[in-house]
Amino acid sequence: MLFRFLILNFYNFWILNKSLMVFCSSSSSSNQNIDTKYIINAFNTICQQKGWLDITYKYRVDDDTHRYINTSEIKSEINEDNFLQKIPIINDFIIVRYTAYLKLFKYLLNSFYELCCSYINIDEKNFIYCSRMLRHTVSTSAKMFLKFLYVAIFIHNINVHLYNQYELDYKIFVTQIKLLYDLTLKKRINITFITIAVNVVNCIGSLINDSLNTIIEDLDTLNHYEACYYEKSVETLIRKTIDMDRKIFSGYIDDHITTLDWFYKLAIKDGYYDLGFDQVIVDNMYTCIKENIEANHKLYDLHQENVNFKGPI
Repeated sequence: MLFRFLILNFYNFWILNKSLMVFCSSSSSSNQNIDTKYIINAFNTICQQKGWLDITYKYRVDDDTHRYINTSEIKSEINEDNFLQKIPIINDFIIVRYTAYLKLFKYLLNSFYELCCSYINIDEKNFIYCSRMLRHTVSTSAKMFLKFLYVAIFIHNINVHLYNQYELDYKIFVTQIKLLYDLTLKKRINITFITIAVNVVNCIGSLINDSLNTIIEDLDTLNHYEACYYEKSVETLIRKTIDMDRKIFSGYIDDHITTLDWFYKLAIKDGYYDLGFDQVIVDNMYTCIKENIEANHKLYDLHQENVNFKGPI
């Protein structure tokens, strides 16, 4: 209960203060380089990437009317005449995409958590091993959330400029990603006793049922669009390998480890590289964001930049 109280209050603190969050000072070289031309060029780069292929987004106008936006509309040129209309829509699509990753992460992690719980009263040895691997998997997810945080801070900085210059209102998801990155940064712990294993599993249960649920619900309130089914989505690829209609998709611990590692790799590829963020988060912008993360997350280390996970492609 204490863990739950602390997490929810920490989350509420970030939500209440999101309007005050500035990750690069106005005097930094990266912010000096953010102007309308830079923003238009950056989003044109993002919109031309293969990650937008064969996707249709649906916007609910009212209960009976929907508007559909397909790939060709997404890839149409952004210019000085339309950027104030198009960039917020692209931002919406990115938030929808990242919300889908979090929902899939929640399902996969919860399946692993439930498997561990199934051992608690019948197999102490497997329960301790399962809790150790579950905690390792959560720690490994920090690599994925680090990439997500780069994107969230980048978009936040862009949107702050658009708000300051054009009073363009915007949606924010950097607070949610920052919190999840915080929660997945773990120091090593030796899980050899049942009491420690129980505490670890209970904490991860709170991460799933409190923090992830709250964050997903918060992001869903922002999402006016939804992504229609598309063949190459991360969820579609995962569903080809596991049965997601089951609460616990496999009775084997190693299957969960492999599947989650595979998911992290797919999500990073789909949400970072295939959208071209490696091409726009560069030079001064990259340095500024990286320095901020290093200053605010003491458990950050360079190994988190390595995204060579196990699992089928």
